[in-house]
Amino acid sequence: MKLFYKVLVLAVSAFALSQTASAQVYIGGSLSMASVRQDKVQNEKTTCTDIYSFAPEVGYLYKDNWAFGGRLSFAYASAESFYGYSVESSEKKSAFALVPYTAYRALSFGDFSVWAEGALSIIPAQDDVDGSLGLSIAPVLSYTLGDHFILRTELNFAGFSLSRNFDKEVTTFGFAAGGDNILKVGDITIGAVYRF
Repeated sequence: MKLFYKVLVLAVSAFALSQTASAQVYIGGSLSMASVRQDKVQNEKTTCTDIYSFAPEVGYLYKDNWAFGGRLSFAYASAESFYGYSVESSEKKSAFALVPYTAYRALSFGDFSVWAEGALSIIPAQDDVDGSLGLSIAPVLSYTLGDHFILRTELNFAGFSLSRNFDKEVTTFGFAAGGDNILKVGDITIGAVYRF
């Protein structure tokens, strides 16, 4: 409990300091959708999965080059297996995650910016979802629309990730740097931010 209070005092102090040092508070969020189809030719079975996610966020921009914030991500997935034209099985899952992050503006040209974002993904154990902890670094593109609105997209097809599933005791490492499926909807997340 002492650690919680120390972290809380540190967070409040950092927030107060940033308010006096040209920080800007922002709120926003992103939506994501993916649809995946897997065909198995041998037994004529097809699996279709739809995944939807919504992630509201809040944070602050410090000296126009650093962003600190957090997201509460909600996801819903439904999968149906078909044998021919009839549904053989259906499964639905939902989960949430807490994702604190920090981002650094690496490049800026006009209203466009390229950010390097590091995020810690905390997924608590839920009904049908294993608990896990993940760390990722990925590029983010942003476009400023006036003084208050920013459009942003997370490019999930490039970056580094490390995660630990505590229920199954499995650690995974990933590195992606490819543009083969650059237009695949599930690898791109689009969001908007409003700066106060």
